Amino acid sequence: MSDTMTKTDYAARIAGADPLRLVLINFEIAFGFVRRAGEADPDSGEWGYAVDRVRNAVKSLICGLDFEYEPALDLCEIYHYVDDLLNEIRRKRNKDRLREVEMILRPLYEGFAEAENAWPPAAPVMDNAQKVYAGLTYRGGRLSEYVEEEWGRGFRG
Repeated sequence: MSDTMTKTDYAARIAGADPLRLVLINFEIAFGFVRRAGEADPDSGEWGYAVDRVRNAVKSLICGLDFEYEPALDLCEIYHYVDDLLNEIRRKRNKDRLREVEMILRPLYEGFAEAENAWPPAAPVMDNAQKVYAGLTYRGGRLSEYVEEEWGRGFRG
């Protein structure tokens, strides 16, 4: 996760995100953990944790692919390559190759970000999520958020 984003911040963004925004959030999480791994000692538990979280984000990108669209197969191959690279990085504790992961993923992120700007937003993936209102108060250099609790919120089968 990035230094400026907390789990709560990501949860709020995910709750109201459309499918394309979820892809971008996955990339942002991956970049945050790449940075975290880059700052950690490869012999520490923090190193393994951060690299594993990057791998989890990449696996989420793979699982989110829609193979009805032509680029999905190419993206799948790229994501699998990055996952294999991360596996090797973790196994060999090779911190220098983390830059390669970001060099591969960054242009894909930028492409998805351009697509988000070009198309109107779709409906949020979670239609029964909490409503989060940001900016109601400003305290300690951060916007405070109000979360509206509703009865019956959550999975409906």
